[in-house]
Amino acid sequence: MSERLKKLSRLAALMLLSGTAPGIASATAPGEALLPEEAFYGDLPVLLTASRLPQSREDAPVAVTLIDREMIEASGFTEIAELLRLVPGMIVGFDRAHSPIVGYLVLEEFLSRRMQVLVDGRSVYTPTLGGPVWSMLPVNIDDVERIEVIRGPNAASYGSNSFLGVINIITREPGLETGWDGRISLGTDSMREYSLRTGGSEGAVEYRFSAWTQENSGFPDRLDGKDIYFLNGRLDYRPNGNDLLTLDMGYSDGQYEQDEPLDAATPEHMRKLQSSYQLLKWQRVINDNQEIYLQAYHNVDDHIEEMVLNIGAPFNIQVPYDQNYRAERFDVEFQHTLTPMSRFNLAWGGSLRRDEVTATRYVLNSPIRIETQRAFVNFSWDLQEQGLINGGLMYEDNDIVTNDELSALLSWNYHLQPDTTLRLMITTATRTPVALEQYPDWKLLLPGFGTEQFIYKRVDVQSEKLFAAGIGLVGQALGSRLSYDLSFTRYDLRGLLGVEPDPTFPDLVPGSSYIANLGDATLHSLEVSLSYRFENRARLILNYSNAELDEGNDAVRREFGNSTPENLLSLLAIYPLGEKFTVSAGYYLIDDARQLGRDGIIDQINKLDVRMAYRFRLDSYRAELIFTGQNLGADYDGLSYGNRIDERLFVTLKLHI
Repeated sequence: MSERLKKLSRLAALMLLSGTAPGIASATAPGEALLPEEAFYGDLPVLLTASRLPQSREDAPVAVTLIDREMIEASGFTEIAELLRLVPGMIVGFDRAHSPIVGYLVLEEFLSRRMQVLVDGRSVYTPTLGGPVWSMLPVNIDDVERIEVIRGPNAASYGSNSFLGVINIITREPGLETGWDGRISLGTDSMREYSLRTGGSEGAVEYRFSAWTQENSGFPDRLDGKDIYFLNGRLDYRPNGNDLLTLDMGYSDGQYEQDEPLDAATPEHMRKLQSSYQLLKWQRVINDNQEIYLQAYHNVDDHIEEMVLNIGAPFNIQVPYDQNYRAERFDVEFQHTLTPMSRFNLAWGGSLRRDEVTATRYVLNSPIRIETQRAFVNFSWDLQEQGLINGGLMYEDNDIVTNDELSALLSWNYHLQPDTTLRLMITTATRTPVALEQYPDWKLLLPGFGTEQFIYKRVDVQSEKLFAAGIGLVGQALGSRLSYDLSFTRYDLRGLLGVEPDPTFPDLVPGSSYIANLGDATLHSLEVSLSYRFENRARLILNYSNAELDEGNDAVRREFGNSTPENLLSLLAIYPLGEKFTVSAGYYLIDDARQLGRDGIIDQINKLDVRMAYRFRLDSYRAELIFTGQNLGADYDGLSYGNRIDERLFVTLKLHI
């Protein structure tokens, strides 16, 4: 076995013992340190998301970006969604100050419908509108260990909606830190954030609890402030060296100010969101070659938004209206990971899911129930001198489309040199319509006039389809100080879903539409990721992408035209000044693109952030004082209409007891 594979095997073994890999329990004694952070940040990081098997980046079947803890802290970001600026091809902005926008290569809407988002393997994709509610994720950014981002489709591992990417937010093990941690951040735009965390162990139980708040007044000239409260907790019980039982729960409650600069009929109002989850997971190491896990989770998202519309001018009709909905998900998943023969690793399993959606204003025949059954298999076969073969299949049967779905992936990784790997990949993927797309009935009742339809049910829609082929070069150089990841991918997109206007529909106020499979498009992307670590522990991380979307017809062009910025760039520099002081700076560029909410094109966005951190002690307590400046320099227009992004300054004090 090569030195590279030996080293990976040792790291994977550490992860087996620490319980950090999916489906793997801990064999360490309660209270022991499970795995040092440096194991993830060394020259051979172990990835957990790419194929459901622990792998190095060089052996992964797809392009993967790892955002580690050092990058999270150095960025100065307080929103998890903004951390994705550090990923090639990711477009990040805000619809409102409280509503992040995230898209991979294509920014067609304010929802991340074409990406799967996981938190410790639990999907937070909402079945009503699609995508996650980024601002309501009950995950403290201080609890995030790392984020693994698959750049491109991986429906063969994670099913439909893993269409253009998979984001797995991985939190810290409860036993890694003990004591209490407090954080206070105060800044411009009435920014106030408070966080309190604690962790430790009692016998065979390790625990972690967090409570925090976020509050600000939003963007200038907009009514889009927020006030959100979060709670979460996790318990790990290790009765022996082979089993791990995890209980994980979270809750968030937010109040949001809302305005509609493009719609004079909609008054300023408040929106209330509540989100909660509960997860129970059992993991067992059967022997040196086999592990299993069984997990069940429950997600609930409640959206309460009520107002009185003023429409029908010059009649001045007052219409009570709401956009309330409730989405509930129950999911059970089993996975068996094994090595049935030498150099051949296999992960297989399945899941049962039930989604319940209540949205009287949005969805036909609300409430509705959607059931999904899945079966998957992924393998990795090391052919030594001939390279490594990865493959995967996902079969899905659900109530929302008539046809069963099958997604597949195949890759060949050939090691040109010990530190240089060539990757060839082909894959297929699907995106299942969400409730609003398959069962739309978006309407309001006009007193004395009848029903006004905005988007209505007309035809059954089918899943979007994708075929992708890519080539990549991954490796290290200059004594492992430089790591690089180069990739080129072509995506053939079929049956893209979007909104079509229908001027023939009898309509009091013109503008009724229906949802349909509009047509096809082709997407090309070139991505570059470089990370260099200097001898003084300074670090420079560069990410760049160049992309082009070719729309297949006028309908696709209306929906997706100019939604792909040609160039995206991020540059993060980290420079330690001794043991106590660290300076970091981030520069982020988004090329010209269509602005959400209107047809106009925004100019290139240039964003500059600077962070200065000083570590010190207060008696026996560790402390850190941080000054952060964001959006330094000239103001710029945001990705959504009416957003003018200006300078934001804040100071943070951290204390560990």
